[in-house]
Amino acid sequence: MNATWKTRRGKQRGMTLLEVVLALGILALGMGSILSMLAFGAALSSQAERRAGAAAALGAVLPDLEERLFPLLEDGTAGPPEVFEGRPVPNFPRYTHSVRAELAHAVPGAPELWAVDVSIEWRGRGARRSLDFRTLMPRAVPLGERLRRAALGAPPASPPPAAPQPPAAPPNTPPSDEARR
Repeated sequence: MNATWKTRRGKQRGMTLLEVVLALGILALGMGSILSMLAFGAALSSQAERRAGAAAALGAVLPDLEERLFPLLEDGTAGPPEVFEGRPVPNFPRYTHSVRAELAHAVPGAPELWAVDVSIEWRGRGARRSLDFRTLMPRAVPLGERLRRAALGAPPASPPPAAPQPPAAPPNTPPSDEARR
């Protein structure tokens, strides 16, 4: 005996429950696949955005490094490179940078070339992420100082003085009533 309903002409009139459940299962499988691809695409987009931001942050770090990596010594020459760890990147609040330098090439009579490793760090998905860059920089007096010397014919500038420290508060002195207001 046939379980399907037939019209007067003998054609099938509807779908069985099994066909409906099978169609819904195929539809659910397809929708699940599409949604997982969308989530994966969003994660890739976010990662690409952060990496592009790190590359842009490098553009803000390099000019600063040209001025501050080799500090001026008292005799007006460029000193050994400084090491920076976890410094904030100007105009990029979510990024920090670390810098290390090592001597790459030294020829008598020419400025030393230093291999400078710059790591731009950020937080993504709860984990610390970073993008590393390497460049060569000469150990030389910063461009701004060279221009100042050329324009003014001035002698080498001494390094900037250390920032003054605020006076320490006397110990165990309760704040006055005016300070509490």
